[in-house]
Amino acid sequence: MIFLSGFEAPVFKTIYINSKLTFKIMNYLTFINKAKKNFSINIIGFFLLGVLELIKTAVLTKALPLEEYALYVISINLLQILPVIVGFKFHDVIIRFYSIDTPTSNYELLVGVLGISAIIGVVFCLLGTSLSWFIAAELYSKPDLAFGIYIFSCVFLFQTFESFYLAILRVKDKYSWTIVPKIISNIGMVCGFYYYLNVFEGEVQLQGILIIVAVFLVTTHIVSLIRALMCVVADFKGALFRVSKEKIFIWWEKYGRDVFDTGVANYLTIITTPGDIFLLGIFGTEGTVAIYNVAKQIVSPFIILQGNIQSAISPDLVRMSRSGQKSSILRFIKVYIIASLFIVCVVGAGVALYIDEIIMIISNEEYLSAASIALVLLVAAFLTLVSVPFYPVGLELGLLRLRNLLVLIRVPCLLYLFVFGVSAMGMALVHLIGVITLRLFFDFKILRKVLETK
Repeated sequence: MIFLSGFEAPVFKTIYINSKLTFKIMNYLTFINKAKKNFSINIIGFFLLGVLELIKTAVLTKALPLEEYALYVISINLLQILPVIVGFKFHDVIIRFYSIDTPTSNYELLVGVLGISAIIGVVFCLLGTSLSWFIAAELYSKPDLAFGIYIFSCVFLFQTFESFYLAILRVKDKYSWTIVPKIISNIGMVCGFYYYLNVFEGEVQLQGILIIVAVFLVTTHIVSLIRALMCVVADFKGALFRVSKEKIFIWWEKYGRDVFDTGVANYLTIITTPGDIFLLGIFGTEGTVAIYNVAKQIVSPFIILQGNIQSAISPDLVRMSRSGQKSSILRFIKVYIIASLFIVCVVGAGVALYIDEIIMIISNEEYLSAASIALVLLVAAFLTLVSVPFYPVGLELGLLRLRNLLVLIRVPCLLYLFVFGVSAMGMALVHLIGVITLRLFFDFKILRKVLETK
């Protein structure tokens, strides 16, 4: 046996400590390098998607009467509200539990998610197509909405796999595949709109617009799903597909709590976004929906940016939180908040100064009343953008239930709104109150937790 002398022991201890420090620094630098690459893709994607969304809004608000544009908005909103009604959201569950180091251990997780997604897609596609006229006439009191509900119920059959393929592409570092298909799809929609409007000039039908959107959305979902499945082929090697009651119970015991918590968080979006358009479509007028949506489109580039940044950093922040790299998380949060605050102040000032001009570019004078609504939504979007790193850390720390409780604060605000009259500005203020509540109580709670375990 070799014994360390009094001189050798401190030397080896120093080497050990330095190696641990070096390992932590390397991990942090790896995260920063990946984040830089994903941010680069994100910035390009954010710019293109934001521009394309504004172009689509400009084309449709100028080509369609205000009432028809409102029906288009409500129809598109169906694709956002159906996942809320379903309740299950598997994206965060995959981000948290998927293991890159041991691919074969992911088999049960992935099969469960794919199986449940397929069942949900088929059931709600059949329900939506068979009850489309009833939903349009009885729920929305807008019979002309029936075609939009029918066609987007069919699209939902494919969209139900979105949370699966987005999560897989992110954990497998195929980040560009979460953005490029969307960009190509939106370019296709814009070209399709121009062709349709020129060929059928004077005979524009809302149904034609909705078919164009549906075709490109389905194509995007299929391509992205195939790419995600190609990434997880190794997870299914040697695995036998067997379904039993015992396996279902084991799966639910392992992942059920997180599925439930993220499902509740998903349900609560009915009082945030996309629930705002859904509720305005039921309780408001076509004019209210159209004006509110134009205000949202002005803010949409920042919402897209926030979503893309969160997608870029979430998997690595969850891993860093899981492995106890609290100092690295704090460093990143500090740098991110400073950088985002600078961008928010500069861009926000520009948008506020030229808000009327922006509205006239993407629509017409009918929508000028959307200016004040857009400014309120802009403040809410900027507050959310600054706080992006807190959600994935809160997910790993198990604080999603606190977030769900804080979101419920919006309920009394919405009840007040429905009692005293639904308006676009009222909905925007409810959204802002909810965002401020989350920032004050959820984000600061996470920051304290990270500091305590630093």
